[in-house]
Amino acid sequence: MDYFQSKKLREERAEIWAKMNALSDEVIAENRAMSAEEMQTFDNFDNDIRTLDDKIASAERVEKTQELRGAKAVKADSTIHAPLSRQVVNAALKGFILNNSQKSQYVSDEMRSAMQRCSLTGPSFSVENRALEVGTPTGAGYFTQEQLLQGIIQAVKAYGGMRNLATVIQSANANPLPWIVEDNTSTEAVIRAEGANTTFTDNVIGKKTLGGYVFTTGIKVTVEMLRDSYFDLLGYVSRALGERLARGTNRKFCVGAGSGSDEPWGLLTRTSAGVTTSDVDAFDFDDLIDLEHSVDPGVRNMGNCQYQLHDSALKVIRKIKDDNLRYIWQPSPVPGVPSTINGYSYTVNQHYEAMGTDENRVLTFGDHSYYTIRDVGTMDFVVLNELYRPSEGAIGFMMESTHDADLIVPSGFHPVKHLELGTGASA
Repeated sequence: MDYFQSKKLREERAEIWAKMNALSDEVIAENRAMSAEEMQTFDNFDNDIRTLDDKIASAERVEKTQELRGAKAVKADSTIHAPLSRQVVNAALKGFILNNSQKSQYVSDEMRSAMQRCSLTGPSFSVENRALEVGTPTGAGYFTQEQLLQGIIQAVKAYGGMRNLATVIQSANANPLPWIVEDNTSTEAVIRAEGANTTFTDNVIGKKTLGGYVFTTGIKVTVEMLRDSYFDLLGYVSRALGERLARGTNRKFCVGAGSGSDEPWGLLTRTSAGVTTSDVDAFDFDDLIDLEHSVDPGVRNMGNCQYQLHDSALKVIRKIKDDNLRYIWQPSPVPGVPSTINGYSYTVNQHYEAMGTDENRVLTFGDHSYYTIRDVGTMDFVVLNELYRPSEGAIGFMMESTHDADLIVPSGFHPVKHLELGTGASA
C-alpha cells in the first residue's frame, strides 16, 4: 500500500464533503426539503464518505506500523554483533525452531547461515525452558525477543480503543498499587474578617488500588509454514498475538465487572448515566446536549473531553441535524484534524455496547484520561517446540501479559458520563 494513501483518501473525502455541504446549503437557502432525487444523491455521498472513512482508518494503521518499524532499529551490542536485518532474524528463528523440533532436515542453507550470524548455535541461547528470553540476552535470543515484542506492541497500538484515550502507566511487578484520590470540589475559600482565625478544612481522601490480571493467548504455526522462505514468521506471530491481546484487554477495559469478578473495572461499569433517553433504540440532538452538560464545566473547559462510542451509535449520530439543519457530525477537513461530533472529537470502540442489543450504554462523553490502565512488567513469550508436534505437526507460540485498569477518581466526581438508552417504546 502507498505510504501516503491516507492523504489521497482524505483529499477524495474532502471533495465529496464539499459537494454534500453545497447541496445542504442550497436546500437551506431555499427554505425547502430535499427532493427524492436530492436525498438519494445526499445518501450516496454519505455512503461514499463512510466507505472512505474505513479505508482511511485501514491505511493509517498500515502507515503507523510502517512508521514504527522504520523508526526503531534493531538494538545490538556493537562490540559483539552488527545490526541484523529482519530477514536474517526471521530465517534464524525458523531454523532454530525446526532444528529443535527434530525437523533439522527442513533447515535450509539460508537458515543455517542466519543462525550462525545470530550466534544461535552456541551455548549463549538456552532452550531448557523453551522460552526465547531464557539465557544471556545475546544473539538471536535478544533479537527475536526484541523484534517479536516490538511487533506485538505495534499491533496493540494500531488496534487503538481505550488505550488511545486512557492514561497508561507501567510498573515492574503486580504488587497492589495504591492510588490516592481526593475530593476538593465542594470546598471554597472564604473572606476572613480582620483578626479572625482561618478555618482549616481537610479534603476528602480516598484510595483506589490497581493490581494485575494475566491475559494469555497462543497460536500454532505448522512446520510447512516455517519451511516457506516467504513466510514472515515474526510479522505473523507478533501481529496475531498483538491483535488478540488488544481485543481481550480492550473488552475488559470497556465492560469489565471489576475486582470482585477477577477482572479490571471497565469504564462503562464505573460511569454513571448523564442522560437516559425516552426511547429504547434511539437518541437525538437534545440528548447529546444534555449528556455534554452532565459533565462538570470545569472538566469540559480543560479541552480534553471527547466522545467514545460504538460504530452503531456513530451511524445514528451521522444522521442527526442541529437546529440549523446542519449535520452535527463533521468529517476531518484536512489530515491531522479529527472528525467531530458537535465540535468534539471522538473514538470508535467496538467493545462498547451496540445499538439494537439488550445492552444500552452505547457512548460516553468526558475526559477519558481519568481512566487509568496499568501494564505490569514485560510480556512473557514462550515457544512450545514439542506440545503440538506429534499430533498436529505444529509449533506453539504462547504469550502472557498482565494488566489492570480503573477509573481513578474520588467518590462523587464524574469526569465521564454515559448515555443510557431508555426502557420506553421504540422510536
